[in-house]
Amino acid sequence: MMHDGYRSLFHQLSQTRRDATDVRRLQIGDHTMTTDLTQTSESTFDALFEILANQQRRYTLYHLSKMKGVTITLSELIDVLAQDVTATRTHLRIDLHHCHLPKLADYNIIEYDPRSQTIRYHSSDRLETLLGVCQHHERE
Repeated sequence: MMHDGYRSLFHQLSQTRRDATDVRRLQIGDHTMTTDLTQTSESTFDALFEILANQQRRYTLYHLSKMKGVTITLSELIDVLAQDVTATRTHLRIDLHHCHLPKLADYNIIEYDPRSQTIRYHSSDRLETLLGVCQHHERE
């Protein structure tokens, strides 16, 4: 039997369906994104679960979602993440700069400027819902 909290989550997520004529799939590298031509772009569920499968990306998103669209620097993000993950600051910088931030930018979850090393988060209802569930269960 499905727990009521999960049933509610899946119900909320299923409410985001769109008219099939307004949705196009885009292939970006190995990733598929769904672009809704009537609203802002949102990542597919598979992509969201792939993104949330990595601890550094989850903790990055936990922090960025609290920032409410404020631009932060890579160094500021590393300072926060160093308190929550077991990687060194050097490893965090390399992983974030070369892997995690570009991946999040590919899905339009963030804007990342590698030159200025600035990051701005773009909120989405689907992502915020999944982040809330992940954070609740991860920090129990």
